[in-house]
Amino acid sequence: MDEEYSKVTMVDQLAIAVSSPKNYKHLTKLKASKTVGFMILIAFILTFIEFGIGVITFIMHVGGLNNLITNKVPQFVIEDGKLTAESEMSLDIGNATIYMNTDYDRITLDDIKTNGVYIAFGKENVVMGMINGGQTYEYSTMDLDKLFYDGFNNDQLASAVPAFYVAIVIMYIAIMFGSVIKMIFLALVFSIVARTLAKGLHTGLSYGNVFRVCLYGLTLPMLLTSVNTCLDFLIPSSIMFVITLILAFSMINRGIASHVGTTAPPEDFAVIIKNRKRSKMSRRRNGMEIERKYLIKEIPFSLEAYPYKELEQGYISTSPVIRIRKADEQYILTVKSSGLLERQEFELPMNETDYKRLLGKVDGNLVTKRRYIIPLTDTEGTTGDKEKDAGLKIELDVFEGLYQGLIYAEVEFETKEDADNFAAPDWFTRDVSMDGAYHNSALSSMNEEQRLAFMARVFGH
Repeated sequence: MDEEYSKVTMVDQLAIAVSSPKNYKHLTKLKASKTVGFMILIAFILTFIEFGIGVITFIMHVGGLNNLITNKVPQFVIEDGKLTAESEMSLDIGNATIYMNTDYDRITLDDIKTNGVYIAFGKENVVMGMINGGQTYEYSTMDLDKLFYDGFNNDQLASAVPAFYVAIVIMYIAIMFGSVIKMIFLALVFSIVARTLAKGLHTGLSYGNVFRVCLYGLTLPMLLTSVNTCLDFLIPSSIMFVITLILAFSMINRGIASHVGTTAPPEDFAVIIKNRKRSKMSRRRNGMEIERKYLIKEIPFSLEAYPYKELEQGYISTSPVIRIRKADEQYILTVKSSGLLERQEFELPMNETDYKRLLGKVDGNLVTKRRYIIPLTDTEGTTGDKEKDAGLKIELDVFEGLYQGLIYAEVEFETKEDADNFAAPDWFTRDVSMDGAYHNSALSSMNEEQRLAFMARVFGH
């Protein structure tokens, strides 16, 4: 067993942490050193997303720090612990900002309008860091007067560029350390609830292993939060907080549950590592969407007897899928994983104000349609189990607007076995479950040429 687990890399841990909570039971058997190494890897990735990308983008955009100082920084001098400058400077590149304003005796983060990496010069101090934390340096404590007889100015700043690069590396390491501390703190907080769950399920997990499960379960939420920060808070922070909180509890819950009544032989884990991307094990829905989709040419009955909703939806992102939807007077934010037949899905309610604000961030086409809800038992469709059939509904989407004429039906199942056993009604034509072109996210991203070609294919032209 030790030999098999010794082969597990940090990348293996990352892959399982973000995609397979059911296999956390194996991760808790790793040596503590591997868990520590994993934390360092995640801290490096988080820091790169939040800090490194901004710094690299900034430096490349300005043509290097030497060019920045020579051509963009106003003439200045720091003398007797005070900064004087010919003019104010505010340079924004991506999520990075360099700022100089001597109107402020002591500049603070509140004086800087930025959501990312920054360096800001005031009359008496300089502040460097990220939106969630930084370091202040006083000119008076830098002993610049002792080092530079005529004061510290543009020429001396240019000569100090190598030191700035060293400072960036040191800051990167410091932020990484802060990320490790943050991960440990959050895992400890979630462990309080998770420990109670582990006891209730009689898993026999020690507190240390509960902590590990929480650490792995928090990986994906923390990565999503960092990406959102890097994208200048594409999703409002309040909404993102709710998304990541629900996702974290879901991942941790399934990670704890993976320890119930399982004593997997060591070779099982070797197979998981080799085939983690090929896993097709059936599972009950736990935030998992399992559905089949069928193209409809003709509806053999009247729809008047069935309830419907008017839907309008757009996509902020298609990878991962982040969708906003208006269903009559309800507003919903949805996050989906990749996949065709099976996809992980989380939904959160929104208010009209947030919906309209996010509507401006939609990329591509708005998709509009009328969705009818039809009991499966009103048709000849079946899973082979009448009891299960009684709980299933057909969602019949009749498209309007750009895709008027397109009709398809979706049936969502509790298990993959039910989906595999499903016998569709005769008026269901082609099964397009495995055709990504029929995803609403794909419809939203089509240009005019692609849309016309798609509709021609739908109607057999």
